[in-house]
Amino acid sequence: MPPCGPHSTSVTAQTHLPVFLSFLSAPYAWYHIQDDVMQVYAAPVCFIFDLVAINSYTRETVVSGLREVLESNSIIKVMHDCGKPAAAVFYQLGIRLCNVFDTQVAMS
Repeated sequence: MPPCGPHSTSVTAQTHLPVFLSFLSAPYAWYHIQDDVMQVYAAPVCFIFDLVAINSYTRETVVSGLREVLESNSIIKVMHDCGKPAAAVFYQLGIRLCNVFDTQVAMS
């Protein structure tokens, strides 16, 4: 994923990445991304992806960049309750989350 902006950073150089996927869609359709936004924070930059707005022109580039980061075993993805986001990202984008630290599981 190429760096961008005045505070460019290499996401793949990070060891820990907070990842947040918000679900605005109906609860019965949690595996179907409708109005959802994914945030990936790589200090000092926060990348925000509108997963609905990805069109055929940009889809391959965006999915490729997200796959490189989210499927990496060398980067720990920090999430809370990652079950539904993991399923949605897999079913809609074909990305399988790897090396996730789920704070909900850690607290149980």
